[in-house]
Amino acid sequence: MQYNSLTVGELNQTLSTLENGDRLLRSETRPRGLVSLFRSDNVEEQSRWRDYQGTIQPLEYRYERTGRRPKFLHMLFDWQDYQLDMDDKKHPWSLTLKPGTLDRLIYQLAVMRDLSNGEQELQYHIADGGKLKHHEILILETETVSTSLGTIEAVKLVRDRDDDSDRQTILWCAPSLGYLTVKLQHIEKDGATFTASLRELTGRDTSVFTPEQRPVNNPGFRTTP
Repeated sequence: MQYNSLTVGELNQTLSTLENGDRLLRSETRPRGLVSLFRSDNVEEQSRWRDYQGTIQPLEYRYERTGRRPKFLHMLFDWQDYQLDMDDKKHPWSLTLKPGTLDRLIYQLAVMRDLSNGEQELQYHIADGGKLKHHEILILETETVSTSLGTIEAVKLVRDRDDDSDRQTILWCAPSLGYLTVKLQHIEKDGATFTASLRELTGRDTSVFTPEQRPVNNPGFRTTP
C-alpha cells in the first residue's frame, strides 16, 4: 500500500469456510516502511457471511483499530427481523436493514459475483460507519495492470459519488481471476493518493499473469562503490 509514492502499509486478506458452512473474510492492514517507525496502528476487519438464495448475506462484522487512535465496531445482522445491531464499546444502537444490505468488507465479493454474472448495474446498500449508505459502481474500460506477479487485464471500476465529492475510489478487477481486485486506488480532495496492488496470491492460478520483462544488466559495465 502506498501513499503517493511512499510505501506506508500492507494489506492481507483471507477467505475461509467455517465448520457450520458460513464463510469468513478477514482483512488486516499494518504499517510498513518508514511509517512503521512512528506509527503502530493495525486495522483488523472480519465479516462472517453465508450464501443465501444466490446472494451474499452478511451475518456478523467486526472492525478494530489499535494504536494511538483505537476504534471498535461490532455489527450483528438479524435477517429474521431485518434489524442491524451495532456496538462501538460506548453505546449500542440499532438500524432497520434493507434487503440485500452488505457490510463494507464483503461488498467487494458481491462486486466480483455480479461482474461474473454479467451484471452491468452495480448498486449496493452498505452498512458502513454505523450508517446505511448507497454505493453505485460504474464500469469503465479494460486496462493492463502491472503487479508484483506480472501484468494482467482488468476491468476498471469507479465508485460514483452523488455528493459532488472530489474524492475518488477506483478498482481494477481481473476477469481471469473471477474479477478479483488486483489494484485499488483512493484519491482524496487534496489530491493525496492511496494505492494498493496485488503482491501475493494463493489458492488461485497465477499463470494468468504475464511476467514483465526486466532490463538485462550490461555485462561489460560495472560500478564500484
